[in-house]
Parts: sequence; structure tokens; C-alpha cells
Amino acid sequence: QEFITETQADNWVRVTGVRVWQNGASVNIPLAPSGSNGQSAVVIALGTVETTRVALTTFQQSLAGRAAQRMGTNLIAHLRSNLTIRVPKKAIEANLPSTPLTSLQTSALLVKGKAPNGRTFHFQITASGLQKLGADSETELFKKIPTLEHLQDMLRATDDTVVITIRGIGDMTPSNPDSFVDLSVLETDFERPKAVVHLGNAKAAPLEFPGSAQTQNDRTTWNEMDAVSDKIALIFAGNEPFDILAGANRTIPVPQGTRAQRLAALAAFKARRDDLGTTHHDAGTMRMGDNVADAVTNDFGRIHDTTNCYVAGPALFPTVGSPNPMLTGVALARRTGDLLNGSVLPVPEPVVNQQSEAGFRPLFDGKAATFKNWRLAGPAGGGMLHLNGEMVSYGEGALRLFFYATELFGDFTLRAQFRIFDLANHNSGIFLRFPRPTLDLSDALKPRTVNELFFDPGNPAWKPVIAGFEVQIDDNARGDSGKDFYGIQPEPDGKFKNRTGAIYKIQAGDRVWHLNFNEPSVQTYQPGPTLVTGIWFEYEINVQGDDYTVFLTNLQSGQRTQTTSFHNTDADRGRSPGCIGIQAYSGSTVAWRHIRIKTL
Repeated sequence: QEFITETQADNWVRVTGVRVWQNGASVNIPLAPSGSNGQSAVVIALGTVETTRVALTTFQQSLAGRAAQRMGTNLIAHLRSNLTIRVPKKAIEANLPSTPLTSLQTSALLVKGKAPNGRTFHFQITASGLQKLGADSETELFKKIPTLEHLQDMLRATDDTVVITIRGIGDMTPSNPDSFVDLSVLETDFERPKAVVHLGNAKAAPLEFPGSAQTQNDRTTWNEMDAVSDKIALIFAGNEPFDILAGANRTIPVPQGTRAQRLAALAAFKARRDDLGTTHHDAGTMRMGDNVADAVTNDFGRIHDTTNCYVAGPALFPTVGSPNPMLTGVALARRTGDLLNGSVLPVPEPVVNQQSEAGFRPLFDGKAATFKNWRLAGPAGGGMLHLNGEMVSYGEGALRLFFYATELFGDFTLRAQFRIFDLANHNSGIFLRFPRPTLDLSDALKPRTVNELFFDPGNPAWKPVIAGFEVQIDDNARGDSGKDFYGIQPEPDGKFKNRTGAIYKIQAGDRVWHLNFNEPSVQTYQPGPTLVTGIWFEYEINVQGDDYTVFLTNLQSGQRTQTTSFHNTDADRGRSPGCIGIQAYSGSTVAWRHIRIKTL
């Protein structure tokens, strides 16, 4: 619907949340609060018209007389015409290779131009050469059609002709008072005004729509662009008679020797011109510029006189040119993203640790440069979000793993900070010493999959369960519903081997009450500090040879406990070197930061 804002003492406006329509009612979603290490931001990255609607709905009062009065002005798009001709093959035979062509040829050409008024245009020219292909209908269709958009025109070709489409695209004059976006006073959508689009109709005759000086200038550009396309058509025709394919059921024969002026009359200018706005290249309504009095956003896309509201997309363009605006829009979006990531958005607080940090290097430091080194193993629809300098797990259903994909590790000390959000559901863990999940399990490990009731051979996140070791996070120590505990199924909750700080499922001396004995203590486990929602904890995991030692620290209280030590005697599991990964467990949200390692 819109953003929630507050006006600060200096009269600048800050976005504090987003208001959305959900299940028939407005719902407010707050932004993370600002801090000493950065602030949250919002980016409007919709289409030009919808971006403008959201901005106007949000800021029409708070930025009245400032940026809001320019929002929606300067709407620009593209002038577009299509001229499709059918020329005899002999018209271009002089330019064909001397050797016979054994397969069909499709080609494309780009030609640039400029009108006397200084506006630019270009032509996208596509053609398909045809051979006698017999009765093979699929070959006729899929080898003769350069673009599906021109399917019907190409179907009207013969084996002795070439069909050529000359598409002209010209830029519109900026700052046209005839072209703008505003809010409807009559219609609403989700209880907010709809956007209304006005375009200076240069396609219409001056008597139908006189228009502003800018609209008249667009007519001049369009006329010049179409005149050049006629000259291009005559070049391809090579002084041979040819046809203009003017519509689905309309063909205009062009006699030999026709000149451009006569061709213009035959082609019927208005019939070959697309309506304005149908190119979907609308732009300009949130134009950027350094002059606060003449622009809506600055050169990084931030709306003037706001602290944290940015725009991405062609709406930023002061002018549009004739090319497709996508690449320029993407480049500007990356530039804005770099600014946000580098100097605006919150980053993790510096590592503060009573233990020495000498020799450690980051695997994840809250920035995109390290986050991109991690990969998801498991189905889409869940994994890890990069949010406010943290990795946050999400998703339902299947098991997922987020693993560090650019390096394997032998002996090391790993430190990673995490916090939970729900005392009832916070299952997660750090997997160690497993092969890349894309690789098959070894022949020695494959038979062990039968011991995991829910093992999914199509989900690579399950392979580390078999091939590596997991340092568990779960203060509830939930039992495994697929496991039997000495005749009790499902496995009861509360076992040490399933608790935070343990090497998951490695026997830890748990009491078997109904049989009156203890399991062996294959790992030496003691509980660490109790997990608390919202508080950061840190794991320190030492792996050297086949020995594993785990420490857990409450970073608020400073309580530090060695939770387990374990010597691995399984020759097929936990082999060195291996990967490091973090489990994203269904329905359990856990945040991670300051993941760093020291190799030994």
C-alpha cells in the first residue's frame, strides 16, 4: 500500500515501516531500528508506474512542495514502428556466399540514427532466408521464424522470398508536460488510489491532439525515423518489386523503382506505429539529479529529503535514449546496492572476544562478499537470508544445509555466533568434515542410509548427516521420531546426545531408565549455558586429527563452558579435508554472524 514514515526535527523524512494488504486488512511491518553501525533502508523497485504510485501515496504530504511535486512528471517511453517487407531472394543474391547454403539462415542487424532535432533512434532488423524444405512442418516453423513476435508475417513468406522486419525505436523528449503519472481521485485498489497515466500522444494527428512543444518534437522524431526505415527497406529491395506486409490480411505491392517518398505514402505511417506505452519501457518519473529543486532522487537513487528511501529501475532516468533501458537500470541498481551494502545498512558489531582472535579469518562477516561464498544444499523455498549483516535461516518442510562452497578444511578452530528466536523451536547446528553435498556418498557409507528413516536420496542436504558430524543446537534435545531408543519409539526428548553443544547422536552417557543402565560416553558431554532468545551465543569448535572439542559462550554474561570432547574412530566418517555447513531446519529460525576460522 505505502510506507510508514516519520518527519524528523530537521524536516527530513525517514521510513520506519511498510504497510501491506494482507487477508483483507492493512498490516504494518516495521523496519529494523537504526543504530550506531548503520540504518535500515527501503528500495522501491517496481515498474515505473507502480513505483511512482507508491512514492506519491507515501510522500504527497510529508514531501509536499519538495520532491513530491516532481514525482510522476517527466514520464518518457519509446516511439516504436514496425515495417515488415517481403523481398525476392534475387534482390540480395549478390551479397550471398558463393557456395550453396545447406541450412536456413537467420540474421539480425542494428542500425543507429539521429533526427535533425537531436533525438536518437535505432533499428532492430531481423530476417530469415528460406529454402525449399519439403513437407517437414516443424522445420518450416522452427527454422524459418527468427522471432515468435513476427510469426504471422513469416508464415506469409515463400521459398523464393526473404521476410525482413525493420523495427524502429526512438526516444521521447523529456520534461513533457503532456506526459505524467498521478493518483486517481475516483478509483482505488487495496484501499489506496490507483495510478493514472497521461502520455503526450505523438502518434495522433496534430488536429486530434495538438500537444506541447515536446509532443510536437516527438512527432518530428517519429517522422524522421520512419523515413529512414523506408530508405533501409529500399536498400534491401535492391530496385526489385517487393511487398509491404501491412497487417494480418493486408499486403501492399511496391513496384520496381519506387522512391522513399512514395513508399512512405504506401506504408501508411500511423498503421505501422505502436501505441505509446506498449513498449513497456516507461521511465523518468522519479528522475535523478544533483539539483534538489529539479529532481526527485539523488545520483544513488535516494529520494531527496529522505534519509533511507531509495528507488531502483528506469523510473530514475532523466532521459531514456532509444535502447532497451534494462542494462542501465541494472547498472544503477547495482550501484545503489553497493552503496547500501558498503556504507548505509547495519553491519555486525565488531567481534569482542576474551579469547585471542589472532590468525582467524572470516567465512561470513556480514557482507555480500563473504555471503556469496555459501551455497544451498536442498530444495528451494528455504535456506538462509542475508539480513542486516546476519545469515538467518528460514523455510518449511525438507531439510536444508547452507555450506561454505569455496574451500575444504582439514584441522581448524571455528568460531560462529548465533541467536535463537523461539525457545520451543530453534533446531539447527554446524556440520563438519563432510564431502561436497553434490558428490555421491562413498560405497562404505551408502548402506548406512537405511538407518535414517527420513533419508531422501534426492536431497543433498542429507548426505552430511551420513558423512560428517553435527554440533547440535537444540536446548529441548528433541528425540528423533524415526529412531528407536532401546525399545522405546519414538526416541524420548532430553537426551544429552541431542542437546545443544553435543556432537549429534554420538552416545553421551544418557541414562536408559527402563533398563537401568547408561549408554557409553563416546563423547564427554556436559550442558553449556542455557540458550535465551535474542541473546548472542558463540561456538568455538576445535577439530584436530580425529579429535573434536566444543565450547559454548553466552556473550552477554560471559559464561563459557566446554560442552563436549570426542575422538572419532570411524574410518569412513568425518574425513579430512571436508566442508563446513549450517543446518536450516524446518520451522526453526536461527540467526548467524561472525563466522570465522583459523586453520591449524
